[in-house]
Amino acid sequence: MFDFIIKSGRAFLLPVLKGQYYRRSGALPSGPNGWRDLLILDSKDFRRSIDYLASRPDVDGERLGVFGISFGGSLVSVLAVAEQRLKAAALVSVGLPFNNQPPLLPEVHPFNFVPRFRIPTLIVNGRNDFVIPHEASQRPMFRLLGARDLGITEDYRTAKMPPVNSGLLEGQLAWRQHDGGHTDGPNWKYFVPWADRFLHHAAPPPPPIGAGVPVPRTDANSLVAHAQLLEKAKQGRIDIYFEGDSITRRWGATDYPELLANWNHNFYGWNAADFGWGADRIQNMLWRLNNGELNNVNPKIVVLLAGTNNLGNAVEDPVADITKGLQTTLAAIKAKAPDAAIILMGIFPRNDKMEFIPAIRKINANLANMADGSKVRYVNINDKLADADGKLFDGMMNPDGLHPAAKAYQIWADALKPIFQELLGPPGKEDHAPPPTGDPGARR
Repeated sequence: MFDFIIKSGRAFLLPVLKGQYYRRSGALPSGPNGWRDLLILDSKDFRRSIDYLASRPDVDGERLGVFGISFGGSLVSVLAVAEQRLKAAALVSVGLPFNNQPPLLPEVHPFNFVPRFRIPTLIVNGRNDFVIPHEASQRPMFRLLGARDLGITEDYRTAKMPPVNSGLLEGQLAWRQHDGGHTDGPNWKYFVPWADRFLHHAAPPPPPIGAGVPVPRTDANSLVAHAQLLEKAKQGRIDIYFEGDSITRRWGATDYPELLANWNHNFYGWNAADFGWGADRIQNMLWRLNNGELNNVNPKIVVLLAGTNNLGNAVEDPVADITKGLQTTLAAIKAKAPDAAIILMGIFPRNDKMEFIPAIRKINANLANMADGSKVRYVNINDKLADADGKLFDGMMNPDGLHPAAKAYQIWADALKPIFQELLGPPGKEDHAPPPTGDPGARR
């Protein structure tokens, strides 16, 4: 249940104190002296645990927090007061002892320790916790921590409290109540981000995902677009299937009428359909291909242009990563459309980031080696878009230096049409491709 802590870049230690879990042998101590002696032993173990964490070179000893649940929370309310190395505490399913149970001497009674808490503290409890009742145990502890009375009467049943499942989480003394019972389950997700503010902890960025691993886009606009493309794949007749990112998408999109006119001028009668989607990396295209957008389409030709959005990813070897991702994409296309010829486009030059030009050339050289001249054909039009240094010719790209203008799309079309003519014959007098789609967000 605690693996998410490790995955978020934090260390986690669960000390097993005397009287708990595997160190519970025989009956628990009874009487005031027995509880005092147990707490003294637990205090030593507690400090040893912090000593161990502070001794590790891979743990920041200045950012230690403590999470105490139920009896463990009661222990923390006493043991953490004298421990200056702790920077934040959560007391969960916990409150002050009531009805003198267990019987505690003043020197170990939480009533005398809780007011001395000087570190940021979060209390999270269940509204229906009958082990630690709200009125008799939870709210008295919160008051002792220094909070003003949260209610307007002494009867919690009529007191004006923050709504259940909401909380007061902005200050150094915070409170939240869920609608469950004596459990910590609903609380972890609130403690961790709350404590991070005081521990000054920022989770490390997740490791980069390789280009050959399918990854879905989860933003709402991409989800709508995926649904539209699934429907598009079921409509009409598709002999030529274009796959790619925004460079591909814009060519056959309703929200770029000038480019759509160029598309129709060049491809009408060949039943060509555009399945590009803006900002997609290779991983995202792979996911779309694996999740229905090429199912039962059976095109005769697939045109693939991908990889420019993977440039700049924090991978150790972007050239090898993008090359592998495109190999994986080719394999996915072959599996979905085994009879199709694949036209693999070289990545276009881009001048928004000239430092990418050397990597683009190396990747394109690798792509050329994937072609067999028959089922996989490699097409590179970069010498018509830019000079030998990669500097774009005038009028080829939009001012962003990345997306082609109509002039560049025409150069691309001129390179494709002889292949289409060879494989499909001349375009027909009618076109049976599905209607073009666009960016769902562009209509709002």
